[in-house]
Amino acid sequence: MSQLETLPAKPDRFTVAKLIEQQIDQVYDRFRMRQAWERVAANIDPAEMAEGLCMALSHGGFARKQAAPQVTLNIIGQRRPQGAGQYAQERPGHRPGGESVTPIINP
Repeated sequence: MSQLETLPAKPDRFTVAKLIEQQIDQVYDRFRMRQAWERVAANIDPAEMAEGLCMALSHGGFARKQAAPQVTLNIIGQRRPQGAGQYAQERPGHRPGGESVTPIINP
């Protein structure tokens, strides 16, 4: 039997703090934690709930998820003058004057 199934009938601030820490550490799955929170919320004094929340979240013992690293690419170059690279746009195997080039393959 897990600790979630044996919650006290009248939960206190320590129960709330422990549940929060276990949820942050992902000790139990979401479904079990949801059931536990419903049982605790139905049977606890709001002041005790607030104190438990503060106890668990104020000490800074949990690690915040860091954002994914950002990648920045800086591309530096110069624009080509008009007409530069015109031969690169021609079809492979053809010369600029329209002549066809036949590759020679030696067996």
